Amino acid sequence: MAGQQYTIKPLKSIYKGYEFASKLEAQWATFFDLMGIPFDYESQGWEVATGVWYTPDFTLERCYVEIKHLNYDDDDVTEKMGLLVAGIRVPGVIIYGDPYEHIAVLYEPSYMLECGYVRHVASFLNLYGAVGAAIKARQARFDREPAQ
Repeated sequence: MAGQQYTIKPLKSIYKGYEFASKLEAQWATFFDLMGIPFDYESQGWEVATGVWYTPDFTLERCYVEIKHLNYDDDDVTEKMGLLVAGIRVPGVIIYGDPYEHIAVLYEPSYMLECGYVRHVASFLNLYGAVGAAIKARQARFDREPAQ
């Protein structure tokens, strides 16, 4: 039907003992594992403005990562990531899409800009040359319920 909008409902997925809010997050966890990149999932929240809390999806060695589907369009997460990066002076990335087909928006701390951060657009495939790992992560299968 023309003009009808659909809401994407995330499917909770289990990978290596973590219960991810979506299959997309589990695919990225798989990708990070295949690439040998250690991660923590939703391990720390920050107060980025008075009364506004934000917990990025992943904590990598020296970077925070938020995962969204490719067509996600909401300035709220963009603003929160920008405030986090400007406040704690640690890089952050919002990744739109799965490990094979994605856009990564990198937020770097900047002492020279009034807003406190600089944005760059990149792809992890370009950064790491990780096409094989991205394909495996995209094809991975996950449990839907925690083990009893």
